[in-house]
Amino acid sequence: MRRPVGLPEATPAALRLRRAFPDRPARRVDCAGDRVTLRPNSEAAVRWAEIAAHRVLSAGAR
Repeated sequence: MRRPVGLPEATPAALRLRRAFPDRPARRVDCAGDRVTLRPNSEAAVRWAEIAAHRVLSAGAR
């Protein structure tokens, strides 16, 4: 859903689940994007893409 004004807010349940998200095992497919960091902006999307690329390449090397 696009919001013309304001930022999306994570629910308390989503925040609880998110704590373990970055520490999950690396696999050949990973998530990336600005919503992963809960900061919807281009810089967050690029940073998480870098993290996801590293995780995917590491998983492929195993």
